[in-house]
Parts: sequence; C-alpha cells; structure tokens
Amino acid sequence: MKRILLVLFAFISLNAFSQLQVKEGSFKHIPGGIIEDKLEYTDGNDFPMALIKISTENISEQERQRLVFTGNRETQILKRPKTGQMWVYLSAEAATFIDIKHPDYGTFKYYLPERLCDYCVYEMVLQYIPIVPATTNEAAKPKKTYLIVKSDQPDARVYIDDELISTQEASKAVDYGTTHTYKIECKLYHTESGTVTVNDRTLIDKKLRPNFGYINISSSPEQGAKAFVDGDYIGYTPIKTDKLESGSHKVMVMKDMYKMKEETFVVSDGLTTNATLKMSANFVNVTISTDSQSDIYVDEEYKGTGRWTGRLSDGSHIFEARKSNHRASVKSMDLVLGETNTITLDAPQPINGDIDINTSPMGATIYIDGKNYGETPNYISDILIGEHELKLTKQGCAEVKKTIVIKEGETLSVNEKLQTGKEISISTDQSGDNIYVDGSYVGISPMSLNLLYGSHEITAERNGKTVAKTINVAQYGGDSGVKLTFGNQTITVNGVYFTMIAVEGGTFQMGATSEQVSDANNDEKPVHSVTLSDYYIGETEVTQELWTAVMGSNPSSFKGNNKPVERVSWNDCQEFIKKLNQLTGKNFRLPTEAEWEYAARGGNKSLDYKYSGSDIVGVVAWYYGNSGSRTHDVKTKQANELGIYDMSGNVWECCQDWYGSYSSSSQTNPTGPSSGSRRVLRGGGWGSAAWGCRVSLRSHDLPVSGYHNYGFRLVL
Repeated sequence: MKRILLVLFAFISLNAFSQLQVKEGSFKHIPGGIIEDKLEYTDGNDFPMALIKISTENISEQERQRLVFTGNRETQILKRPKTGQMWVYLSAEAATFIDIKHPDYGTFKYYLPERLCDYCVYEMVLQYIPIVPATTNEAAKPKKTYLIVKSDQPDARVYIDDELISTQEASKAVDYGTTHTYKIECKLYHTESGTVTVNDRTLIDKKLRPNFGYINISSSPEQGAKAFVDGDYIGYTPIKTDKLESGSHKVMVMKDMYKMKEETFVVSDGLTTNATLKMSANFVNVTISTDSQSDIYVDEEYKGTGRWTGRLSDGSHIFEARKSNHRASVKSMDLVLGETNTITLDAPQPINGDIDINTSPMGATIYIDGKNYGETPNYISDILIGEHELKLTKQGCAEVKKTIVIKEGETLSVNEKLQTGKEISISTDQSGDNIYVDGSYVGISPMSLNLLYGSHEITAERNGKTVAKTINVAQYGGDSGVKLTFGNQTITVNGVYFTMIAVEGGTFQMGATSEQVSDANNDEKPVHSVTLSDYYIGETEVTQELWTAVMGSNPSSFKGNNKPVERVSWNDCQEFIKKLNQLTGKNFRLPTEAEWEYAARGGNKSLDYKYSGSDIVGVVAWYYGNSGSRTHDVKTKQANELGIYDMSGNVWECCQDWYGSYSSSSQTNPTGPSSGSRRVLRGGGWGSAAWGCRVSLRSHDLPVSGYHNYGFRLVL
C-alpha cells in the first residue's frame, strides 16, 4: 500500500505541481540564421515570418508533442517537430507574445523581448519547473507571477522598478504579494507612473495623454509667406505644424515686399492654436508704360513689354525702355513707401544707316524685310541698323535673296548682276546626299539653287550610288523643285546581306484607332496625330546570321540563321548597333515607337488593318495559335503594304523610346519621354495571343531584360 501511494505522489508532483517557464537568458537571435524558403513562410497578410527553434528540458519526446503554441490576434503559428526541438514560425511584423499550452501543465504566456526581424532565426529553451507542495515552513515562500505594463505609443519607454525593460510593452516576473513601481515615458506625451501590489498576473495598460498640440499659421494681407517655428523653416502659409510640445513657441513669417513679423503663441495639450500674423507692407505700387513694342527693364531686370504694373521696394531705381537696334530710354527715380507712382518712358530711338543699291540690268524691285523700297538704282536712308533680308526681283531674271547688315553712320553699297533663271529646291529621301547640277557639285540635300532657264540634269549621290532626273527651268511655269528617291537599300556586312525598306514620311493617327478599339488597352489612348519624316526600316527582324556576323556569337534559344535573334535586351541592341555603325559607316538605330507603328500600319499605303498587313492574324504572324511555342524563319508569312515582314508576331521588337503615357496633342517626329525606367516593346511574339499582335498594342520592360521572345529590327 505504501508503494502504491509513493507512485501516485510521484505522478502528482510531476504534473499538478509543475509549471512551464522559458529558461532565463535563453532567447537569442542566431547570427546569420535565415529562413531559406521565404516565399513559403509568409503570414496570412503576406508579411514575412520569423522562426523560433525551441529546445526543451526535463521532458520526453512524447510529452513534447503535446505542446500547443498560439499567438496574439495578428500572429500565425506553425509547429514543425524536429528531433529535440519544436520549430515555431510566426509573423515577424505582428507577433508580440506566444501562449505555450500543455494539457497537464496549463498555459504559459511568454512576451517576446524584441521585435522579430523578417525571415530571421531565433532560439530559446523551455523548462518544466517542479513545484514542491508547500510544507508549513515552505508555505510562506513567495510564488512567482508577472507584472505587465503596456502603452498605446509604440516608441514609449517602459520602466519597472526604475529599470528600463522595453518599449511600448514590458513584462517582469515578480513575487506574489510584492509592491513595484512602474513608469512610462514618451516624447511629446505626459509621463505615467505609479505603484502596484501584485497578487496575481497584473496588467497595467495606459493610454498616454498628449503633451503636444498644433498651430495653424496664416499670414495677412497675403498668404504664401515663409513660415518658421522656433527658428526652423516649415513651409509656406497657410500651413499646419507637426506636433509641437505644449507651451510657448515663436512663430515668424517672411515675404518679399513685406516686413518680417514674429509673435509667440501657446500650444495646449491636444489642441490646435490658430495664428494669423499681419505683415506690414514694404513696397511701392508702380505702373510703367512706354511704346507698345518696347521691353521694360527695372534695375536690369525684365518686367514686360509696353506696360507693367507691380511692386518695388522703396529707394532709388533705374527704369528703361529697350528695343533691338534702338537707343534705350532711361529714367532714374526715388520711390517712397506709401506712394503710388505712374512712370512714362519715351519710346526708344532708332539707330539708322544708309544703303546704296544697284543691279545689272537696272529696274529690279527692291524688298527689305518684305517692304517695297522702289526700283534699282536707289539710295535709301534711315534703314535701322542690324541684319535685314534683301530681295531683288525682275521679270525674266533669277530672284536674288541675301542677308545684309546695316551699321550706324555707314552706307552699305550693294551691286548685283541678275541672272536669267529661277530658284529651284532640290531634295532627296535622306538629307546629306551630294547634289550635282549638269555634272558640277553644288552642295548637299536639301538645298535651293538659282538655275538658268532651260534643261538641267540633277544628280544625287549616296555612298557611290547615284540617281538622276532631268528638269526644265522655264521663265513661266515649269519645274520649281525636284525630289530624288533612292528607294530600298541592300547592305552587306561581313558577307551577310539585309534590306532596308524606304518609308515615305507622312501624317497618321497613332494609338487605339477604330479597328483596334475593341481590344485596346488604356495606354493606347488617346489617339493622336503624328507626322514623320522619311526613313528606312528593316525588311525583317535582325536575323541570327546578321547578329553573328557583327557580334561573333549567337545568344538565341531557337537556333537558325534565318530565324530572328532573341534573348537580347535593349542594352544588347545598343551594343550591336554601335558595332554595326562602325562596320558600315552608317547611322543605324532602333525605331522610335511612332516610326515602328507607322511602318507596321503600312505607312502612306495603309489599308487600316488590325495586324501588320491583314485583319487575319495567322496570315501575317507567328503567334500562340500557330507557332508551336518557338520562333520561325523570317519572311515566311505575308508582308504588309510596304513589303515589311513579321511586324506582328514571331518576336517582340525593342523600340528606342522610354515607356510613358500618350499625349492628345499633335506631334512631329516624337521620341517619347525624356527619361524613364522601362523601354517600349512592340508587335507581340510567338507566345502572344492574337490581340497581343495588334499594330497599336504596347508593352515594356527593363533595358537589361532579354528573353527568348525579345528581338528587334533596325531603322536607318
């Protein structure tokens, strides 16, 4: 019987008289420890978690499995048994305590001593502490419990028994029946303190009283003054301050043309003080008028043209009326506070010179800056100094245009021999071509030239290739201009040929036009008018054969000489183009987004298709529905109206522009935003749905990104 009682007593002492406890000093952050699979371990709000590896003492593996862990409302707990340990994952952002439960030993609440860092690993040791039933002598021994002190402010400092424990929330194990002090301090809040006798687990939860307020600062008679509080600049009036400690504060406002104003205001707990500071005027109202075409300056500062009304400081000022090639009208005055001044400045006086004009034959009509001054010969006085445009015209003679410069006190002599002929404009489809007339070099395109009446051969030369046209310059009617076109260009690099298609410039509607609108995204809007000059664009996407000829290697996933190069980023394209230009001496680049869309739509031959060359995607594009998830040789689908291939599908094509929103205004040769983080991609690729291959669809990516569906084509 005694042996049975001893066994029963041993069971009781191991269960009913034991308690859970975290071993003192055992909670530690493991340096360098980190959760490897970060994507898996996030809480219910998708915030990062932390891991606490809990070791136990005085407990078997069977008893360890009976432990249950829960946390506060925002905390998600996962228990993962390991040999000799319990692994607990919990929200790094929200966790403040862990409840550790055992069906035999009850619940132990452990307040975390610090805010857990994202994906970090910690360790601690959990003990079962036997409690020996009290004897007569032991009954008086104190028992342990917890004093918990909390605040509503996250940066409040919490003291227990004059010891700083933690911020916002702190706990301390204390003896039953003992008395303790607490104190909560926080900047801009009143300190809370007191004494408490702890007879059980005790929570002191304090909402701190504000020791701050605000000031609404305004200025009179005008807002927009600089505002300062206790010497610190805070912005322009009207403005409300951030939290200010309760008590007196100096407020100052400053504004041009007003005297600085400073006053002291008292801030009360939790309240807003209204502070209106009235500034005294420190200016003079002035109105200045002069000739309607003359510029007004005050102390060398431009104020306006013809008339200006404004404020000036008191004191001496210099007022001027200025006009180009005229003598300024100047006046100096002293201004007095409180007065209103109206100042009239004389019109600036012209500075003139003379010109003596003769022509052979005589009788040419003289125009200076478009004004008729009679016929030659003529002596003209009082011409304003500076540059002027002189034009001499006579029936049957070529017109003369030239810039003349008239100088003060001098007479300019002009003698012109008029040629019988006409002014002819000469241009080509690309500026900078060499121009020859009747075999003689005359300059580069575009240009204008006086040609004698009769037949002339105009020749343009570009890189050894020439194109010619014969024109007839007649006295009445006949040619007055000529444009020569080279057409498409075929270029060779290291034995590899490729063709650039000539695109004649024009005006088109860019964006979500009517044939696109059912599938259009918001970034394709608004539709806007774009005008482009002539340019050349690649007949095909840059092939792997051409890339290898220039770069010496092939980065593509789907190998094939006639397949488009892919797995190239925008930055890679720039390096390729730099080397290509060095090899050819030409000026290749990526197309602007507008140039790409104009060419894809068929330029000035556009038939308003939804895709580049057809309303049926499979006719012109390798896309998700027919590509077999890979690229295909270029020029194996139908070309568009300009003879350009694969502008829909096969690979996405890099453009020169930064990605940004469209403007509704008309534009000429736009180049996109001046800066950004992502570059434009166009045309869709082998993995795109049909709607993704439309001519107006836009995409974008980082300049460093290069995937197996990214390629490009060239513009010259």
